[in-house]
Amino acid sequence: MASLARRLAQNVGVTLFYDINQLGGNIPNGDKERYKRRIADWKEMTRTFPGMQKFALSINYRNAREIAEHYLTLLSDALPVKPLADIPVFETGEVVVHHTEPNLLEDVLASILRRLLKEHVATDIGVITVDSHAGRLCRALRERNLPVCEHPSGCEVVVTDASIIRGHERRIIVVVTKSTEILKRNFGIAIDAYIAMSRAVQQLFIIETS
Repeated sequence: MASLARRLAQNVGVTLFYDINQLGGNIPNGDKERYKRRIADWKEMTRTFPGMQKFALSINYRNAREIAEHYLTLLSDALPVKPLADIPVFETGEVVVHHTEPNLLEDVLASILRRLLKEHVATDIGVITVDSHAGRLCRALRERNLPVCEHPSGCEVVVTDASIIRGHERRIIVVVTKSTEILKRNFGIAIDAYIAMSRAVQQLFIIETS
């Protein structure tokens, strides 16, 4: 980015879009000092662009009201910066939270996906793991003859983690986590959960294993 800033001519413009809460990607959970350094480096880098003007965008065009209200209520105090996005107007129904035992997760998730696939195409659906192993879960679902893949560019139900799904969205997202209380313990896990839940456009399912 700094190199790009130096090469820009005075009559050339560039627009940078970023979410301050997502700049912590790929930083180990709990490494607060590294996160602070990354934010400081980012802010210093943006100052190198000639004639830089900053604007805060707050309209949420992606999520249904219930989805945005859920993750903002759950995670706002745990994130490095409290999101300023407006609560959307359109509504699609309640966020569904399901509790299950860890040894039953794969069967429960498979059952949910089979029901969803009766009314939706596979590319409408995503499964995002928080503090879990997406690859292992994807293999288990594939063994149950479900149409799954591990990358958002695939043409099946994507099963992945927050770092891979970043920048993508699905109409329906199923988030798998050990406990929602864990998501509020430090900013690293909160960032992952924020990315995961905000990928959902119309429906959000949360499966908690405990």
